[in-house]
Amino acid sequence: MRWTEKAKRLLWISLMACLCGMSFGCKGDGQVNPYIAQRVWELTSDDPVTVQAAIDFLLNQKPRNVVPALMENLDDMHPLAVRKVLIQDMRNSAAPIRRYEPEKVCDLIAALLHHVTGVSHGNIYNGASDTQRIKTIAAWQTWWSVNKQHYQ
Repeated sequence: MRWTEKAKRLLWISLMACLCGMSFGCKGDGQVNPYIAQRVWELTSDDPVTVQAAIDFLLNQKPRNVVPALMENLDDMHPLAVRKVLIQDMRNSAAPIRRYEPEKVCDLIAALLHHVTGVSHGNIYNGASDTQRIKTIAAWQTWWSVNKQHYQ
């Protein structure tokens, strides 16, 4: 497999953020940092390396920095181009690596929210019916309305 320059750059940024403990999240005013928003947007890339780098980066950030951006995009029902991802809690090296096969953006974001918050509102991580997705999204939004102040 040949690494593109973009993939190398994204991997390098992810590695440096991990090693340096960098944190790019909410700016204290409840607004999502554009850098975090960019990484969430990269989850929709058709390049598996870009998607995995975005996942690894987001999981390495503090929950208060990532959750608002994930919640902002949770209702995205567009299909994903990359349908196989690996998720591991980057802060816990003993945690198992989990393989997911999400079908839509909301499936992947729900899996990330589960890993970041430890909360689950329905297992749509490997695809589900649209009815199940709508229920899960509604449950996350209810959770968010109660817990939002903890993530700002």
